[in-house]
Amino acid sequence: AGPATPFQFLYMSGATAVRDQSTKLEGPSSRSHLMRGDVENLVLAFAAEHAGFKAGSVKPGLIKKRAELPELLPTAEKNGWPTIALEDCCSAMLDVVINGFEKEPL
Repeated sequence: AGPATPFQFLYMSGATAVRDQSTKLEGPSSRSHLMRGDVENLVLAFAAEHAGFKAGSVKPGLIKKRAELPELLPTAEKNGWPTIALEDCCSAMLDVVINGFEKEPL
């Protein structure tokens, strides 16, 4: 078997990544949010410019093992942080790269 066509690349960014580089952010993590969004833009632009490539991004929040979620949920909900079980995140990411992108970002 040869390589899959198209080559599908999934970039794991983060829930707080900001693609609009003109957005003014404040705080200690603002540069990180913009940098992650910029990388998303670059990955998507590369795929758009190269036949045989598809790309997307996944923007999960906090990723924890399913057994650890109950202790984290009260704090996450209070702060509005999205959470996902590690097992569910991995399953969703594998599904996307195997079966194709239905929406972007994931």
